[in-house]
Amino acid sequence: MQYGPPGAEYGAQPPQPAKKTPTWIVVLIVVLVGGVFLVGTLGSLAIYGMRRYLAAAKTAEAKNTIGAVSRGARAAYEQERIGAAPGSEHALCRSATPVPALIPKGVKYLPGNDFDTGDADTGWKCLRFKVVQPIYYQYNYRQNGPFLTPGLSPDPNTFEVVAMGDLDGDADPSLFSISGRAASGTVTMSPTLFIQNEFE
Repeated sequence: MQYGPPGAEYGAQPPQPAKKTPTWIVVLIVVLVGGVFLVGTLGSLAIYGMRRYLAAAKTAEAKNTIGAVSRGARAAYEQERIGAAPGSEHALCRSATPVPALIPKGVKYLPGNDFDTGDADTGWKCLRFKVVQPIYYQYNYRQNGPFLTPGLSPDPNTFEVVAMGDLDGDADPSLFSISGRAASGTVTMSPTLFIQNEFE
């Protein structure tokens, strides 16, 4: 008599072990899934880095321009004014008109003759400053206030140069400013720029 496991019929084959997936296929699937995840992560980082780079390039415009305007304000004050009344040889330029009138929202603004305003004592002509290429920011020069830099009070011997922008067009502007104070024929500039919402 032939014996087998309980319930087995005569001549039945013993159960076959389940087929295993080859190890190399498992490894290949893990590598492919990990690779896709890695490429996606690197792509996201690259996009973020490129956006930051482009935003930083745009903010460089604001920093360079307000620096140039402040140097113009210093030069205008420190120059000798021929024919001026005694004691008034040195004077700060009076406030300028903002250019453009409204803050650009995520687009460049092409100035026409916007910077051709003022006279020998006032505004952009006094500062001898002009921009002809497209700009991302609104620029302004204020003498004696009202000032946007926190802690800077109105004073006839103080000026502020401001750049305001809205690179992402969300109506939450960025602010860059530098200030200077005139005394005894020279201008002392603030040692740092004030920056608020830099990449807005």
